[in-house]
Amino acid sequence: MSYNLAIWLGISAIGRDEAKMRYAVLCDDDGYVKAVDAIPDIARFIQDLTSEYPEFGQQSRDDCPWSAPFSIFRDAAIVCLLPSYSHMLGPWVKSKARHYGLICYDPQQEMVQLPNQLYGTPIARFTPPVGGIPPGQPVPRLIMPDIPTATPAPPTQTESTPPPTPPTTIELIPGTTYFDPPTVQVAWGKQTLYDNSGIATTRKSDLVHRIVDIAGPLREEDIVLYSAAAVGIKFIDRQTTQAIGSTIELLVHSGDLESRNGFVYIAGQSAYPARIARNDSMSRPIESISQEEIAEITMAILKTSPGLTNESLTTQAAKLLGFHSVGDHFRDRIAEAISLLELDNRIDDNGSVIRTLEPA
Repeated sequence: MSYNLAIWLGISAIGRDEAKMRYAVLCDDDGYVKAVDAIPDIARFIQDLTSEYPEFGQQSRDDCPWSAPFSIFRDAAIVCLLPSYSHMLGPWVKSKARHYGLICYDPQQEMVQLPNQLYGTPIARFTPPVGGIPPGQPVPRLIMPDIPTATPAPPTQTESTPPPTPPTTIELIPGTTYFDPPTVQVAWGKQTLYDNSGIATTRKSDLVHRIVDIAGPLREEDIVLYSAAAVGIKFIDRQTTQAIGSTIELLVHSGDLESRNGFVYIAGQSAYPARIARNDSMSRPIESISQEEIAEITMAILKTSPGLTNESLTTQAAKLLGFHSVGDHFRDRIAEAISLLELDNRIDDNGSVIRTLEPA
């Protein structure tokens, strides 16, 4: 089993169906190259990944997050993660792709992430060649035609390079706030994380409780990420995951935290945040957002509109959360939120229009 992410350099925006076809073409091709032979953006992207987590086969099996060697083309790559690492490292790989101006396609969720410079460009259409790819024809040529082979001359002193397009700010609506990852720092060293003494246990418990209090509800995998970052750990191995996981279990057992449906909450929490993306480069994976929070975001949208169809509600929720395409998994999460709100008698869904039953 493998959790795959496809990354390539593009010259225009691309929709989900086009990305799906391009990913299929990549999977059918075996014209791999070495990372050093890829175009600079792909080469730097691969080097960045492997500087943090060495390539498949170059570290112990227990510490390796990759399920297979990368498939590297001239201007594309397929990154293969172990499913157990997908929640922790999938968002990290996607953020690296955006940093290098690359398109990232997640075939598991059928979601496309565009780099900032491609927002607002016309959506490209892609038609695979009849009869497959001719022998010797590199797939990246189909993905990004007209790649210049000559190095462009450096700009003269009279020329100016336009600044990169900044991320689009997503406006708050009443009832919502922005989500910002917790940036908790501690004074004690990382070895305390693996220490089972009373003082170390107290310090770890305080850290985890503080992170959940600031940014919860959170998945356990995200608590591990934020806790590890607080003590300066970059590579999250099994020992780190177990140490933080044990701390979460201890806090749940003591009644300080609650664990429900894969998320961790402050004990007794009955009101939930509605946190949206600050801009289009800061979206959280939909799996990292609790059902209660999605429901609150849904309520905030409905309170600003007299009534919405299911499709309009789903589209608006996706925009607020920083997604530029809506896959089946996202639709399922919104449908679950609507069902939850119906059970609580907070909305009315007559089959065509959904309305809030709460005052604006």
